[in-house]
Amino acid sequence: MTDKPIADKIKVQTELMAHMKTFKEICDKLMIMNFIANNLVHKLKGSIVQQGDNTITIDSELYVSCISEIVYSPDSDTFFIYVPNKKLGIVLHNELVEYNPSLEIGCDTMGDTMVIELKYNKREFFTTHIKGNITDIVSLNLHNKN
Repeated sequence: MTDKPIADKIKVQTELMAHMKTFKEICDKLMIMNFIANNLVHKLKGSIVQQGDNTITIDSELYVSCISEIVYSPDSDTFFIYVPNKKLGIVLHNELVEYNPSLEIGCDTMGDTMVIELKYNKREFFTTHIKGNITDIVSLNLHNKN
């Protein structure tokens, strides 16, 4: 009988990690769109596949994420996004606020790193899935490109 709670915890943790990876992809797309919108193409030059008349084709797989780590804390139901470049962290923070204005989003600095906080305030998903299943901090470490 003790196998079910363990299986539930593994399932929820797997879903949480998948959510964090999707969240990272959303953040990367927001940054790419911001760079293009602000003509900061030099930030994307390694991922430009083709350029034409007023068009740029980007391979998002070649874009090197500005995010170094995403951490989830079940105590506060908060995601923390670590961006090792303060300027890029501010850009991402602003893009996230514009992308989802209903979410409580804050930021702080730790040395040269910008930490963006996304608070979910223990909504229904937390009480249904996270509470009781995830008690430790979960980290998606992104030292690699993906």
